[in-house]
Amino acid sequence: LTQARRIAKCVATLRSTGVDAGYRARPGAAVVRHVPHHTAHAAGAFLRAPADDALVVVLDGMGDGLSGLIARGRGPAMRPLDTVDAARSLCHLYSAFTVACGFEGLRHEGKVTALAASGKVNEAVYTRLAELFRYDPATGRWRGGLGTGLPLGPYPHRLMIEYHERVQKLVANIPVEDAAATVQQFTEDIICELIRYHLAVDHVGTVVVAGGLFANVSVNRRIADLAGVDRLF
Repeated sequence: LTQARRIAKCVATLRSTGVDAGYRARPGAAVVRHVPHHTAHAAGAFLRAPADDALVVVLDGMGDGLSGLIARGRGPAMRPLDTVDAARSLCHLYSAFTVACGFEGLRHEGKVTALAASGKVNEAVYTRLAELFRYDPATGRWRGGLGTGLPLGPYPHRLMIEYHERVQKLVANIPVEDAAATVQQFTEDIICELIRYHLAVDHVGTVVVAGGLFANVSVNRRIADLAGVDRLF
């Protein structure tokens, strides 16, 4: 229903500018089609990159029930390899730490990235994050997320608030710069493990990334430095 409303709004906006748009093809009309959120991210990055063959990794907060897509791009086409559901969102984790550090979630994550340079990784907090996300090296996936063990529902649930509460309790007794350093290190490590897995399995050296998580320049630096990554876009 939400997507239908969004498409209807797009159609109305186009028509207000004089563009004949609709859901069905008519002579001279622009046809509006829904493209899955992460497919749009992936296509926009891969098809514009100077690469004919690449591993395409999209990670963000959430869209169409997912928080990520891993695909193989070849020529004008992409083949999905895996997805990350919204319950395992790394962006939700990073946003919750942003709030716990005293900043505005979904807006000031870059401040956490900068703050991390002044802190030290807290091993106890890092270990707890690893327990929640449960990375599986055999599949290149993490099996859990920040909501692991939290009840879902009743509707409307409070999951994002519960994420924030869980992280605030987790880092309550450590300096904010150490909290920042810990989530930064954990985020870099788990993404690099994901990419290492697919580099080995899919035998490709070019990586194309998209989605809000890759606004994190330290994550991108770690990816670019990985053995086996020839080019990063």
